[in-house]
Amino acid sequence: MAVTNNGQSVQSLQLIDTRTEKILDNEIIPVSWYGLKFSSDEKFLYASGGNDNIILKYAIMNNKFQLNDTIRLGKKWPVKISPTGIEIDDAAKLLYVVTKENNSLYVIDLTSKSIIKELPLGNEAYDCLLSPYKKELYISIWGGDKVVVFVTQIKLVTAEIEVGDIPTNCC
Repeated sequence: MAVTNNGQSVQSLQLIDTRTEKILDNEIIPVSWYGLKFSSDEKFLYASGGNDNIILKYAIMNNKFQLNDTIRLGKKWPVKISPTGIEIDDAAKLLYVVTKENNSLYVIDLTSKSIIKELPLGNEAYDCLLSPYKKELYISIWGGDKVVVFVTQIKLVTAEIEVGDIPTNCC
């Protein structure tokens, strides 16, 4: 299991063995925020770099984090992007990232690390989750009291579901 410790003071990622309940690794990182996602084979962990506007890719080797790559969404703060939720389609080699400062969805090609699509969402996004067959991406719109449905094949939002105030996680 991975945990991100965000906000004020020391920010870090922790790798925890759920069987023994022991911390295996604790990586101090300059800036972080909510987003964390393991690759399907659990060999890599992707983590939001918060207001640095990056996604950090860590290899998991011998129960330790090893920084493997950095994916840039834009220049650091004061450029306002701030990635939050992260989702991966390993088979398609796509990374989906939602943001809370420029209120967007980024679709990134993991091979080239290039942004394929940036889609404005209208309000702050918090989390995103792919459907089991990876045909829809559900995005919680934190600042808009809704969940939107992004169809991955056509790369468009096709539906909005009104929900309660400040929706956070999608599961």
